[in-house]
Amino acid sequence: MPRLTLVKMLSCGQGMTTLVEVYNNGDENGPADYLALIDCGGDLTWGGRESVAYIAQKVQQSGARLPNIVISHQDKDHNSLLKALGQRLHPMNPVINDIFLGGMNWQPTNVTTVRQFAQAVGYNGNLAFAAPMRSDYTNIPPGGGIGSVADYGDVHLRILISHLNAPAQALDIQRNASSAVIVVENEYFAVVLPGDATRQTMTQINSIPHLGSRLPTVVGLSIPHHGALRTAVEDYHAGRPTNEFGWTVIENFVRTIAPLRIGASAGPFNRHHHPVFEVIDKFTTVQPAPRHYFVAYLFNCHGQNTQCWRTFYLGRGAYCTVQSIDQPPIGPSRMLTHRTHGPFYYGDIVFRLSAPGVLRPEEMVEFRPRGTAGAERATEGIIHAPAP
Repeated sequence: MPRLTLVKMLSCGQGMTTLVEVYNNGDENGPADYLALIDCGGDLTWGGRESVAYIAQKVQQSGARLPNIVISHQDKDHNSLLKALGQRLHPMNPVINDIFLGGMNWQPTNVTTVRQFAQAVGYNGNLAFAAPMRSDYTNIPPGGGIGSVADYGDVHLRILISHLNAPAQALDIQRNASSAVIVVENEYFAVVLPGDATRQTMTQINSIPHLGSRLPTVVGLSIPHHGALRTAVEDYHAGRPTNEFGWTVIENFVRTIAPLRIGASAGPFNRHHHPVFEVIDKFTTVQPAPRHYFVAYLFNCHGQNTQCWRTFYLGRGAYCTVQSIDQPPIGPSRMLTHRTHGPFYYGDIVFRLSAPGVLRPEEMVEFRPRGTAGAERATEGIIHAPAP
């Protein structure tokens, strides 16, 4: 069988942890021939512990090899699981060829997290926390190839953009806007992983010349910044209805990347309200898909300017690591415990890349259930809508 590449958005609570697995014989049931980890953050309580165990298991099965690690930027929810992973990998003495660190304004605590991980796994290579701005898709000489941060056969990890400087913005926007946006591709199909990219990042991506002809068909996109509203729109003001914001940048980004499927990595009932359904709804290039559940935060709830969590049951290619919920958080506290939320159902989003004609479009993405916290799924509060 042709080579199979899996890009797994692992359920990790409020965070991002993605494992790239390559199988030369096309069979994912055996050891992976190549692994790359892109971000490693989240909450141990809400799926992160299982994800760390899974990554460690795959590394062990692959002969203690984890050749490439990419951390998109310095936010804690993109690197906080490195400590637990380092503890798991330490006895293996794994082979790690390179750790690429995206983003600007690294906080000392997160620098320490990365350095301690490197020490735990015996990595003595370069750790550049303030690398210059980079894009592998710009300034390509005539007849030259597109650059990359890692290659394995026909599988490439490329930097669409990294270290964008947005000095006029709030500090959190500066950090998020500087995220490394990673393209995982096999020369035929691609998955784009934007970290916490903001509208400033998307504006820069939209301006890259000839990008549409240089990107393969984008099978999957991890929706930028977990599907946040504030960083996706122009003219954001808290409390205003979503139809008063500017959506031009993200609409152009959708046309530029043209993803066939999208996925959101988010924690159950997270205080950031990720992902926002109105943001997901802007991804008009997403193709129809078999009906499935996913959870999003709805700003225009019941046709009014009120907000609520909802489980959606739609026939479109949008997925979330939280598949469904039974009820909203109980009580006034915004801090979640096992007693302040209703049951929820979670799992991994898996994008599958192979040679053309090997996989049908509907086989290129799937939600793989991981676990349940609570009783059986309730049917009330689920929004049923026709396929687009």
